[in-house]
Formats: sequence, C-alpha cells, structure tokens
Amino acid sequence: MAAGAADEAAPPVGISIGKLSQRAQRREVIENLAPPTASAQEAAAAAATAALAQAAGTADTKGGLAGASAATKLAELQKHRQLSEQSTQLRHWRFTAEQIAAIREQANAVAVARIKHAVAREQALHAAAGTTSPLFPAPLGDSDYITAEEQTVLCRYFEIMIGQFRHILKFDVTLQATAVAFFRRFYLFHSVMEYDPKTVVLNCTYLALKVEDKYMALKDFCRNIKNAPDPEVLLDMETKVIQGLQYELAVHHPYWPLHGFFPDMQAHLQTTISIPATLHAASKKLANLYVESKSLLQGLIFSDAIFQYSPAQLALGCFVTTGNDHGFAQEMARYTEDRFLHVASLFPHGGLVAMVERIGQLAKAQTAALKEDAGVRARAAPLARKLAKCRNPALLPDTLLFKQLQAEDAERQQAKRSDKAAKEQAYHDALDDVVAG
Repeated sequence: MAAGAADEAAPPVGISIGKLSQRAQRREVIENLAPPTASAQEAAAAAATAALAQAAGTADTKGGLAGASAATKLAELQKHRQLSEQSTQLRHWRFTAEQIAAIREQANAVAVARIKHAVAREQALHAAAGTTSPLFPAPLGDSDYITAEEQTVLCRYFEIMIGQFRHILKFDVTLQATAVAFFRRFYLFHSVMEYDPKTVVLNCTYLALKVEDKYMALKDFCRNIKNAPDPEVLLDMETKVIQGLQYELAVHHPYWPLHGFFPDMQAHLQTTISIPATLHAASKKLANLYVESKSLLQGLIFSDAIFQYSPAQLALGCFVTTGNDHGFAQEMARYTEDRFLHVASLFPHGGLVAMVERIGQLAKAQTAALKEDAGVRARAAPLARKLAKCRNPALLPDTLLFKQLQAEDAERQQAKRSDKAAKEQAYHDALDDVVAG
C-alpha cells in the first residue's frame, strides 16, 4: 500500500508525537535523503569522518545522534541506506533527467514502428477486400505521429483531470498523488498512440482507490465520472495497466516526510530559542509554513521530480524553500546544518543545499504551471485530434486488423484447449489399459 500522508489540516502548534513515532519519521527522512548513486558517498567518505567526529561533541545540544562515535553514526547511516534501497520506488523508478528523456524517446520510437507496421497490414486487408480503410486511407507520414514532447502535453491534461476526479469523488491528496504517479509511470514506458489515455487515467484513479484502501464498486465509480466508459472496458484494461506498472503498486509520497519535519523542527526550535514568547511565535509561524509547504508540494507531484528525487528530498526542498520565502531563512539554515551535517558521508552538505534550491525552484515553477489549466487544455485539444488519426489499428475494435488478430487468438486458444483435451483423453485411455490389463 502507498505510504501514508499527513492529515489535510495543519497540525496544531503544540503537536505532541510519541518518541517512537518521531524516531520513525526522522529515520525515514534521513534514510531517503541520500542520492541514489554511490559515487557521492565515496567522494565524501574522507570528509565525513572528520565532520561526524566534530558533530559527536555537540550532538547533545544540537539534536544529532547523541553520544555516538563517528564510526557508530556512519554504520547506522549505512544501515539506513541499505533499508531505503529495498524500496522498489528507489530501485526501479528513480532516473536522471537525461534517462527520463531517453526512455520517452525510445518508447515513442518503438510505438511508431509498431503502428507503421500495423497500418500497412490494415491497408493490405482492406485492399484484399476491395475497400479503403476509413481510418487510414493513406500511409501516415512521420509528422502525423505524436512525438514524445507532444505526449507530455497530452498527459499533463489528463493528470490535471485526476485533480478534478479528486473533488468529484472526495478523496485526499495522497490518493491523488498515487493516481498521478501510476499514470506517469505507465506513460513513461508506453505511448498514448497505443493505450488510450482517457481510459488509462480512469484505470489509474480506480487502482489508486483500491491501493489506498478507499475502495468503491466499479459501477459506482463509473456512474460518478462523466462520460466514463462501460465498466467492462476498465476491467479489460486494468491488467495491462498493472503490467505496465511492473506490478509495483507501492508509491511513497513526500507528505509523510514533511509531516515528520514539522515536529522535528519544533524540537529544534526549543533547543535554539530560550524566550517562551519568541518560541511560541516561531511555533505558530512554523505551523503556517507547514501548510504552505504542503501546497508547494502539489506542483512537484505533477512533474518528473517524483522520478528524480526521494520523497524526503522533495519534502525538505519545499519545507526549506517556504521558510526562506517567509522570513524563516535563518532558522531553516540552522536546522539543515544541525540536523543533516552528520549525513555528509551520504550527501555532502553543500550538495544538499544545492539540491534544496533546485527542488524549490522546480516546485515554484510547477505550482505556477498548475494555475494555467486553460492553457494546457488549449494546447492539448489539437494534439487530441492528431492522436485520433494515428492510433494503433491493432488495438482498435472497429478495424479489420483487430478482428483478424482476435480471430487468430481465438484459434490459438481453441488449439490449446483441444491439445489439452487430447492429452487428458490419452492419459485416461492409458490408465484404463493398465486397469484392464
């Protein structure tokens, strides 16, 4: 099941979380802050020992791993590192920007090659029947196909549609993020020219409802969605969607790490601010920053950031960026330095600061882009018309090729059944001979 998220409302200023809960949240935050490659870890190993040794003497007052030696801290962090690598999200759904672009281009090229072959077969079948294909009267040119960039625009339109489903079906931001993650994962390796996004977006949303324990009957789901297809259509497509997700349905979101940063920052403020009135004012401001950070995270959910960074990294980036933008920069700087200096062996502090800045800039850009829904629809409309003319005929029920492939598949299934029946009959005949003999 996907990782849990914080409640919709901001936690109260005086939130009280048990020590075990806080430790679990901090552990998740720390273990996911390391970058996915080992090169940064190796490059920082020498500096890490000195940094950890220095931090060991001040851990009691700064809230680090109190009383532990540098070697003990390093061993503990290595264990956390190994635990985080067990996540399928980190092992199978973590890519660089260059890898993401290459994967999309390759998926698009493979789809175009398949469609060209299928169109040629469809036209040949019509020619043999003395007719002309109504969908493909002439061969498609290279410019007639949806490109990887155009698919990104189309997918963005349907991702925004998931936000509309959220208001219709009354589910929370975590479920929305799970549905968007499913949708983005599927179309990272597949093409809209072969799998209709109007159906896939519904499949991803309904699958997220089940994964997040918000199950509703499929007929009720379709009844609440305007122009939804017949439930049988979604059932037929569900297996393909799950296969496209590599059967990996666990999605970890940044909302829970963000919820962990909030009480941790509260605890840190108590060690740095001694005046009660000042501490109370800072805590109230921190509660507002939590709400703002959660809103800023929304933009990242609809971006490739979910493939490039861990949930804890996204949460920290939005948390620090929001603090910097609302007069909390000094407190945020002290917090990141005191809390994360001891992970220098896994992520040098300078690299962490740069990463936080990149995430913050990306979050602001994506949040602004989400406000341009009308612009997305305007760009997607001509692409939808273009898509209607370059769908794979092998997957369209009204084409001769689809009917031929269905007939061939039915023949293969019948041959398998006949072969199985013949083997069973031969077995029983042999058994009868043994009994009779």
